[in-house]
Amino acid sequence: MRAPSPLRSVTASTVLSGLLLLGAAGASVAGPAGGTTAGNQPRPAANPSASRLSTAVTRADAALRRAEAGAAAAAAAARSATRAATVTERRARTLPSPQTRRAASAARAHSTALQRQARAAAGRAARARAAASEARTARTVRALPARGVSVLTYGAVGDGVHDDTGALQQALDAARPGVPVLVPAGRAFAHADVLRITVAGTRVTGGGVLLATQEERSAVWVQADGVTLDGGLTLRMQRTSRRWSAWEQMGLRLDGHTGAVVRDVTVDGSAAAGVYVGGADHFTLDHVVVRGTRADGIHLTAGSHDGTVVSPTVDDTGDDGVAIVSYRADGAPCHDIAVRSPHIHGTTGGRGLSVVGGTDVTVTDVDVRHSAAATVYLASEGSPWNTWAPVRVSVTGGRLQDANTDPGIDHGAVLVLSGGDGAPAPAGVTVRGLTIAGTRSSASRSVGVVSYGPDPVGVLLDALTITGGPSDPVNGNTAAYTSTGITKDAGALPDHHG
Repeated sequence: MRAPSPLRSVTASTVLSGLLLLGAAGASVAGPAGGTTAGNQPRPAANPSASRLSTAVTRADAALRRAEAGAAAAAAAARSATRAATVTERRARTLPSPQTRRAASAARAHSTALQRQARAAAGRAARARAAASEARTARTVRALPARGVSVLTYGAVGDGVHDDTGALQQALDAARPGVPVLVPAGRAFAHADVLRITVAGTRVTGGGVLLATQEERSAVWVQADGVTLDGGLTLRMQRTSRRWSAWEQMGLRLDGHTGAVVRDVTVDGSAAAGVYVGGADHFTLDHVVVRGTRADGIHLTAGSHDGTVVSPTVDDTGDDGVAIVSYRADGAPCHDIAVRSPHIHGTTGGRGLSVVGGTDVTVTDVDVRHSAAATVYLASEGSPWNTWAPVRVSVTGGRLQDANTDPGIDHGAVLVLSGGDGAPAPAGVTVRGLTIAGTRSSASRSVGVVSYGPDPVGVLLDALTITGGPSDPVNGNTAAYTSTGITKDAGALPDHHG
């Protein structure tokens, strides 16, 4: 019997045990002047298991990259075989003979086999993604230091009822780089006002909950460089009565600073956007979960740049799931942003993933389902929004399911839009390698390019596999786009070169 793989040795029970230990330790770690752990014992030596966990993460990430590359290659091969089978079947119908019928049957069988292989490869990639996430979570938990300052030290109660605002803010104000602020697991710390993180290099970590009780003053606001939030922390909104829009009402706000890292954090409910990134740079959002927001799930704006969003899970948002929005009034568009493996499910009032102005934005391996409007929306907009255009923006690989459920919005699954009222034209937009299924059949299209102003330039729609949905799969009011390798219900569509 083979020894277990290092990837599988990082189990859910390991993660849970670590979180429980963090919760137990939270009340006993040193206070602001303390220098030892509970019981005045010396800080324990570094555990060599930390190195093993880092190795496991490295191996899991490498396995994930291999699995995703294999899945992409298998999907491409299946699409190519499907197109070839379609051509062969057309030839058999046009020139019927035993030879052409046999060739068509063989081509279709080959296509079916490759589709099965592609599904199997996608399953392997999903399992590798879960293993990598599990390994990272275990490493995060193990990385929690023996020393830190628990919010309990400053008088926080953590029963979800007592107002801990003062104690929480005091803990954040006293933070020092290298000495984390610990939010113990198993506790909910209520706050009735905005919590501000103003000390550079602060790390807020732990499996506890910061529970906002007043929707109009509910944000956790990062106002310093190099701030990290991690370790399974949850920011929860107790209840909301309506959609708000001010900065103080975002779930988590990253504002105008550099080097923020938000990893393995959940935003559970928000009066406005769940995570608002405004004017920040060199930031990382890694495996962030956002759900139940009144506005966008994750909103990047105000010229934010050089950021990475990795494997966010966004559910049940009141507006867009993940949105990059660049207003011309901000002076410069968002730029150099990478979004990888977003999982966006259930936008009740907006798009799934949108880039409304932005330069050098790449989105890969998308999973977007059940959106009220388009699942992917790449646009410039005129008055009253007055945004920049998407320029050198690409969306590559993944699946769009059940798009545009709201019959009052006519988007389809993918919409590239050049707005009117002086909005600039999209340029260099690529949408490639997507599987699109179940778009509302009464929509005007599954994939569209629409212009109410200057025609887009350099729009490429490539290798899209469309199943079901509107009878006219690709259209618009302009011919200013190129489409190649698109199929609808296994039939190849004519290429278009506008």
